[in-house]
Amino acid sequence: RGTYPAGRFVALVPVGPGRYRLDFNRARNPFCAYSSAYPCPAPWRGNAFAAAVAAGERYQGGGLAAPAPAAEVP
Repeated sequence: RGTYPAGRFVALVPVGPGRYRLDFNRARNPFCAYSSAYPCPAPWRGNAFAAAVAAGERYQGGGLAAPAPAAEVP
């Protein structure tokens, strides 16, 4: 528990040629986690970590349904 069912967002920050910083402390929920007025992006299947990441903004629940995962692109 702690992650909205549709996932969280993290920005890749370029730090050099071919290098990026990924700061999970800045992970955030999509707007749809807080209001059904916003469309919810569907994550790609397989776009997930097997391990829990205990960082960033936590989801406290709100009764909103998560979207179905998007189909894989061949």
